[in-house]
Amino acid sequence: PELVGSAADASNRVQSLSKREREVFGLLASGMTIKQVAESLGRSEKTIEGHRDSIYRKLNVGNRAEIAILAMEAGLMPARRSATMGE
Repeated sequence: PELVGSAADASNRVQSLSKREREVFGLLASGMTIKQVAESLGRSEKTIEGHRDSIYRKLNVGNRAEIAILAMEAGLMPARRSATMGE
């Protein structure tokens, strides 16, 4: 999937999600597991898995790393510096 693009394009893609999907998207992008997201939102893991699958389909991504990249491109989370890059 094409992930590198404009910030506006990334933001528009994320805005195409439902309110709940955007919420799940943000939590997954931050590194939370399905179980953690489910507990945080008071939903079942199966429900969160369904939201995740819908997010993957709508955004044409295949894993949580791609979700995190898209979230950074959309300006929804700061880019993290690698520990090997130095201070």
